[in-house]
Amino acid sequence: METSLFKQLLQRRVFQIVGIYLGAVIALMEFTGMVVERYGLSDNLVDLILAGMTSFIPAVIVLAWSHGAPGKDKWGKAEKITVPANGLFTFALLSFLAFNSPNSTEPVPAQNQMISADSTLSKEVAQNNFQRIGVMFFDPGPQTSEHDLWMSYALTYLLSMHLSQERFLVVSSPYSDIENSFFWQMKRAGFKDGFNVPSSLKRNIARDSNFNYYTQGRLNKSENGFSVSLQIFNTESAKVVSEFSTEATNLFAATEAMTQFVKQQSALLPQGSDLINEIPINELATNNVQALKHLVEGLNHIVFNNDYELSINELKQAAALDPSFALANIHLAEILTKVGKLDEARMALDQILPYSYKVAPRMMFIVKAFGYALDNKIDLQADVYTNWMEIYPQDYQPINNLAFLMLWKKNSPAKAIPLFERSLEINQSQFWIYEKLGELYLSIDDFDNALNNLKKSSELKPDDFSPWIEMGKIAQLKGDLALARKHYQKASVLRSDKVSPVLALAGLDLREGKLQDAQDRYREAERISQAPRQQGMIVGHKIQYAWQLGQPKKAFDLLLEYQELVKQYMDPLDGMFAAVISKMYLYVYSDNTELAILHLQKLEQELDPALKDLVQFGYLFLHAALHQTEQADAAMVKVKSIVEKYSLNNMSYLLSMGQGWIEQSKRDHKMAAQHFQLALNQLNSSAQRANGQDLLPVIYDAIVEALYMDKQFELAEKYAQEYLPQWPEQPEINLHLAKICLGVDNSDCAKPYLQKAQSIWNEAEEGYNPAKETRELLQKFAL
Repeated sequence: METSLFKQLLQRRVFQIVGIYLGAVIALMEFTGMVVERYGLSDNLVDLILAGMTSFIPAVIVLAWSHGAPGKDKWGKAEKITVPANGLFTFALLSFLAFNSPNSTEPVPAQNQMISADSTLSKEVAQNNFQRIGVMFFDPGPQTSEHDLWMSYALTYLLSMHLSQERFLVVSSPYSDIENSFFWQMKRAGFKDGFNVPSSLKRNIARDSNFNYYTQGRLNKSENGFSVSLQIFNTESAKVVSEFSTEATNLFAATEAMTQFVKQQSALLPQGSDLINEIPINELATNNVQALKHLVEGLNHIVFNNDYELSINELKQAAALDPSFALANIHLAEILTKVGKLDEARMALDQILPYSYKVAPRMMFIVKAFGYALDNKIDLQADVYTNWMEIYPQDYQPINNLAFLMLWKKNSPAKAIPLFERSLEINQSQFWIYEKLGELYLSIDDFDNALNNLKKSSELKPDDFSPWIEMGKIAQLKGDLALARKHYQKASVLRSDKVSPVLALAGLDLREGKLQDAQDRYREAERISQAPRQQGMIVGHKIQYAWQLGQPKKAFDLLLEYQELVKQYMDPLDGMFAAVISKMYLYVYSDNTELAILHLQKLEQELDPALKDLVQFGYLFLHAALHQTEQADAAMVKVKSIVEKYSLNNMSYLLSMGQGWIEQSKRDHKMAAQHFQLALNQLNSSAQRANGQDLLPVIYDAIVEALYMDKQFELAEKYAQEYLPQWPEQPEINLHLAKICLGVDNSDCAKPYLQKAQSIWNEAEEGYNPAKETRELLQKFAL
């Protein structure tokens, strides 16, 4: 009986052999795809392999037919002709496809090919080039005298400034953002001068700061000048990825050599280095060694001790010794601005103009924008950033600057959001932008996008606690305190050395009336705290805690402590607002009005004439709290003028609150309620919404009280109930709700509200009127 073709194919194992061959084709395709992706080879390679192996299938079938059956076999004419012919056909096909591929005529750039500063990199290349490196203090050699220690600081400054000319490398050092320098983490660990810090601590700092790499170096004096060693560490692995040492006659030559070495590291700058166009460090800085010494010592006064006065004196000496020292004048202008001396800051910037050739192009954009900011020419400042973006379309810094301008001066989160998103597309290593976007989407009531950005941040940095803090704030705003607690607890576990999560939990305990738990949290935070910055945060929270418990005198004592602490880490203008002007109510309710006036007068004397009117914010809050309507009205006129003059639109809610207090003092409760409601809307639509939650109970309390006094009971109750889920035990809101209930003769309704208020004010100071009123109502109605 004749065997069918199908059975013969089975007997000769043609199906099995062809199946194995096709499986091998698929496996080879997978492997080739991985190689293409890993090493950046042409995608055509995958297509060629697929075409070649598919075209060879006829030869495989012939071979299987002839040699697949069990037993001895031999080569026949069929396979001797078919296999070579199929091979020739496959070769011809591959040659045709290779030479006619649409990508075959485009050369693949070399891995280390240099690209000039004027070239525009593609978005994909730019994303791969933004590595972040932290330049730590160089340690002095063992024989270095006290007199020469400044040189180690100088070398740190020079290297970070020289590397910062590279547009595709993000460089940070203790001098990069002096008022927020990462040195405080070294100081907290007991390293007062920043020298000989263990690599493990440097790594922790690098991880907190999102650095991909960090340095460790040493400077020694030698017979011919200096010997310098530098190590570059990978933050993730904590391993040394590269080492370098050199002999140099001076600090500038050592800096040049190290800069060239760092920029040759392919891990840091795989493509696109600006080596050709950089300004030599001795021209970028100064050839005058004494001028350099004064600059470094001036910056150290702030980094180490937050002493702005001594810093200004040193920087002025640096600029006087070398008038062409542009960097000295840039730092001087910046620091003068932070103490409110705008006229002197303008003069320092003017000194730079004849020597602009010594300033890197990107820095010159900053100087130009800085000058317009001092003159309050916001639109011209925005134009500088826009032009910068057009000239260097792959530079993310002007985009960020313009976005912050939209926030600080235009109070427009909606305009800032697309700018930050565009910046993130260019440089995806900016993890902090995800948190900023979370805040901004919250300000436009887009809770989903706010949470998505925060979750993205936590996914990219799983050990970062801050996204969980922000998610907790959003949960609080939505009234989900259980979820907020879960987020804060996760943050506290992620970083047991940070006080922010512990303080967030303490605030939540207060909101839920767990006073003993809150006090335990403060003690826990105090055990963690080592640095003034952390201690200031704790005392700031305790001020609000004491105030809510009806203890204004205790809160004021804490305020005096807080004022001393902020001098150690805040710049003078920020400290003025945080510790004096915004706390006028504490001066009034603790019977320290005369001291308040003395403090405000002192601030007026210290500020530049152009900024003196900023103190009017303090007078406005002071007179409003004292119900001195005429004086408050006069202060309001000046405050409105300065807000308009300096485009302080992000502070508009404070004006509305002030006007509401004035109207309340005039007993125009309806108008007062309208101003308070406007303040609430302004705060909720500003970028400060997430961080302004401490103001919400103040604003809601003011709204509810004004509506109650205007006999709009239903609307007053609506606002009270709207806020209560965020802070169930808030005593003022509960007292107002009780009074609304009693106004309609419903004592049963009032009882739980009064009991909540009483539980918070149980240890209120004698003479604290809200607590006294609560006790009287409980007694009057025998509740």
